[in-house]
Amino acid sequence: MSNRRIHRELLLALEGGRDMVQVSSCGGQTLFSLKSGQDLALEMVETTWSEQHVHALQEATTKALSGVTPGRGTGVCTFVLPEVSAELFLAVHHTPPLTMVICGGGHIAQPLAVMAGMLDFKVVVIDDRPFFASKDLFPTADEIICAPFVPALQSLPITPHVYAVIVTRGHRYDADCLRRLLGTPAAYLGMIGSRRRVIDMKEMLAAEGVPKEQLAALYAPIGLAIGAETPAEIATSILAEVIKVKNLPLAQGGHGRRGAAGDLAVLRAIVHAEPGTPLALTTIVNTWGSAPRQAGAQMLVYADGRTVGTIGGGCAESEVRNIALQAMQSVKTLFHTVDMTGSAHEDEGMACGGKMLVHIAPV
Repeated sequence: MSNRRIHRELLLALEGGRDMVQVSSCGGQTLFSLKSGQDLALEMVETTWSEQHVHALQEATTKALSGVTPGRGTGVCTFVLPEVSAELFLAVHHTPPLTMVICGGGHIAQPLAVMAGMLDFKVVVIDDRPFFASKDLFPTADEIICAPFVPALQSLPITPHVYAVIVTRGHRYDADCLRRLLGTPAAYLGMIGSRRRVIDMKEMLAAEGVPKEQLAALYAPIGLAIGAETPAEIATSILAEVIKVKNLPLAQGGHGRRGAAGDLAVLRAIVHAEPGTPLALTTIVNTWGSAPRQAGAQMLVYADGRTVGTIGGGCAESEVRNIALQAMQSVKTLFHTVDMTGSAHEDEGMACGGKMLVHIAPV
């Protein structure tokens, strides 16, 4: 089975909402599906290795990933397994595309849907009014549901990859949405409203028996305090808070979730490339200092120098691209360290001063 077949299976799984772990070395590749959420019990989907090696590889992958400290870009690790291959193994835990569920189709929801799409969220908009639940108002949304909020939310899978924003037109509808969403594994749940309105809502739900820890997990009033006034500014403050929760470790106010979001643009480019087209996939494995991107970021390189995705731009990315072009010709997989601390990089404007370990593999 070719590496591109494995990437095709990976893309289909991610689009279907499944967490996946891709393991590779010079000796081949395999693809595992996480059985549930952040559980590191792996189930093999595809492999280029013999069956006798798969069990040992699964155990080693599970151990390597479970030993990684939760935080941004931590779904990437390397390990050795001499009985399978003399090469260093790379394991990447890919998480499915993130979904933003927007409850309410009013003035704030409209710029919010556009901006969320720009940040690669799958955007679902819910409103029970046909005028507001329309493609005219939400031309970039992936899904628009015109239905009462409760049955609409009941029809959606609320997973750890869902970010829910409640911006309905009234207190009653906010409460309906909260009753459905509180206590779910959603990564983020935020509700718009004044501090007084939020306090009243929490007191009402607490009286109904909603546990205090669930109410404490609600982001309300929603958004970072940036003095936002217009609908677009409020949408910006909401997304700023969402990004903080998504990316930052627990110590900095985020969730520190395991996993590196799969870059669907990169995967689609691999899958849709003409057979025989030389390609090389570059993946950041680790970073030190203030590197421009974190572990898990990927860039695909074509033989003519074109790229899809980014691992940080500038001369560091150019350096990796040139090595990837060489790897295509030699058909060799390798690890390469990019050092951005020297004077040459400073002259090129790379003032971040960090280092990156990058995995480069022909596909």
